[in-house]
Amino acid sequence: MLWSSAFYLVVDLFWLPVIWMRLRIAKLAAQARNGNRPLPSEVHESMRIWLWCGWPAFATVVGALWLMIAKPS
Repeated sequence: MLWSSAFYLVVDLFWLPVIWMRLRIAKLAAQARNGNRPLPSEVHESMRIWLWCGWPAFATVVGALWLMIAKPS
């Protein structure tokens, strides 16, 4: 149970910034669309960071799920 809780804490640490980045990316994309301009480079940089934060969070969720199913002693 302790490891599962620790995994969820790690997930939160990775996903909270991702939520903020996703909202920022959506805002920048809407501004680019409304102004008929290409996406700013900030969008591409944020998407790169979003991807690198997403993989550890996903792997940690899979680890927590494994702990709940396998229940190792």
